[in-house]
Amino acid sequence: MISATQLYDFVHCPHRVCMDAFGVATERDETSPFVELLWEQGLVHENAIAETLPITANMKLIGLADRERETLRAMARCEPLIYGGRLTAGDLVGEPDLLEWAGIGYIPGDIKSGSGFEGDEGEGRFKKHYAFQLAHYVFILEQLGSTAPGRSAYIVDRDGRRVVYPLMEPQGIRNTATWWDSYLEALTEIRAILAQTKKSRPALSSACALCHWQSSCKEVLEEAGAVCSAGEVEALFAHPSMIDLYFDVIKKATEWPLYNQSIKAIAKYLGFQWRDATPSGAASIEWYNRWIETGDPAIKQRILDYNEDDCLATGVVVDGIRALPVMT
Repeated sequence: MISATQLYDFVHCPHRVCMDAFGVATERDETSPFVELLWEQGLVHENAIAETLPITANMKLIGLADRERETLRAMARCEPLIYGGRLTAGDLVGEPDLLEWAGIGYIPGDIKSGSGFEGDEGEGRFKKHYAFQLAHYVFILEQLGSTAPGRSAYIVDRDGRRVVYPLMEPQGIRNTATWWDSYLEALTEIRAILAQTKKSRPALSSACALCHWQSSCKEVLEEAGAVCSAGEVEALFAHPSMIDLYFDVIKKATEWPLYNQSIKAIAKYLGFQWRDATPSGAASIEWYNRWIETGDPAIKQRILDYNEDDCLATGVVVDGIRALPVMT
């Protein structure tokens, strides 16, 4: 069964979907305490938000074995707001936090402990992994004949705000594909991965630090000579001319009027704009995997543009730091 969690993982790394399905369990890393903390905080946040909502049918009070049956019964009664439901259709399974009756079908919603937007909320860029999860719930509801018109869906964000995701609208000026179309493409790829008709490959980035397959992927890449050894990385950073811009300068010696003081956030604050509508290291893994599979020159160029923009953005941040007043 393909779940919303698998779609979330696919957005960050298609290889994780493959490893979770076919990897050797004994090769998994232990779940880090930080990941467990994130899970705990997310659950606390969800419970706090749920207490403020006019829930009329709480499926969390029902055992998992009976939850789908009772969710369908609640929907048949047109319950105004169902919490913690479970739905299946074919090879799909979904557990939307919320199912809201809209008078002519249900609108799914999820409670999230993060922002509803990627980066600066003022730019209004929606999160791909949230969009795919919501589209998954809508697709299941469509198979059941229980969805509201317009493929509507929403999240309740960290501040309790309702953020509607326009699944049928283009993702941006450059990327004119709708979130819905991209979700269907991702679903096709996940099905191919699980059917083992499509291969995925390991990769490493900062986003891998929280993944339980990091050590396994690193070992495969090191054996293939596709990644620097720990000693080579240490030697690079040990050079006397090497400066860690983030930890040695930004974190220790500067202040910025931002919630997030990452290099990307500061570069945007200073006026830099990435050419890509959704730039992120995690997304670049998925792009690279697709380029390996298809050889599409447009995907390769997207990766090159992203990496070039990262370098240019770092230069903008360095110039911005040099222009800061020195406090004594």
